[in-house]
Amino acid sequence: MKASAAGLDNEEPEDIYYGEPLKKAVQDGKVPAAELDDHVRRVLRSEFASGIVDFPVQKSVVDIEGGFDTSRRIAEQSSVLLKNEKGLLPLDRARIHSIAIIGAHADEGMISGGGSAQVDRKAPAPRGGFRTSGSPLRR
Repeated sequence: MKASAAGLDNEEPEDIYYGEPLKKAVQDGKVPAAELDDHVRRVLRSEFASGIVDFPVQKSVVDIEGGFDTSRRIAEQSSVLLKNEKGLLPLDRARIHSIAIIGAHADEGMISGGGSAQVDRKAPAPRGGFRTSGSPLRR
């Protein structure tokens, strides 16, 4: 119950500590009811502030393909070139003979570590992006 005392309002995705164990701890007097009230107050305050109580989300079919397109467009528009020394970019295919793509995920894209935040990528991994663009690649 240290997490509760430290102010953690909820546990996800399961209720291993905040389910029956927290209920029992409150009933047994090990966790003050005021502490539980604080958790509830903060959660409800956030729900009202975000509008989900007064304007609940309407269930609908998610446009997955549209989401991919939107996220790609946002990513492309968010890329920032901090310094284009000597007009290096855009790359001139006639002058570039090789490009090094270095890193643990050069061959395999890695968006996140899994769980509820997992994002399945539709775009190719870094090396795959060059491969599909017609650029020659070597190992």
